[in-house]
Amino acid sequence: MSLDLRREEIEARRAARKAELASARAEQEVADLEAFDALEVEHGDGAVASLSVERYVKGQPTMIVVRAPSAAQYKRFVDQVGKAVEKNNMSARRGAQDLLAESCWVYPASPEARKAMLAEFPGLLVSIAVKASQLVEAKAVEEGKD
Repeated sequence: MSLDLRREEIEARRAARKAELASARAEQEVADLEAFDALEVEHGDGAVASLSVERYVKGQPTMIVVRAPSAAQYKRFVDQVGKAVEKNNMSARRGAQDLLAESCWVYPASPEARKAMLAEFPGLLVSIAVKASQLVEAKAVEEGKD
């Protein structure tokens, strides 16, 4: 078998696999968007935000949805971070972030789905905590920029 023929077979196999993945991802994106829309209705537009995962993992959501923390949840987070900073305890600070993230993560809702996502994307809790904080904090706007 010639090298060109082998190359063509490999490229065809890869293209077929990628097309199948793209189709599965598109189906999952529709399901995720449906869930996001329902959560916007439930919590209010602007009270939830989505985060897209960088790569598609078959059978898992393509996004997560985060709701804004309540005033009490946010105060607890800020207090915990403040104490951790005072003691220079990065582990406690990370614990505060994880607690905020876990309490504000609304999609996917099942513990099994979340555990599976964390296995594939171990940095999700940090991203969720940041996004939850952004939902209740002011954003600086530079003059002259839209």
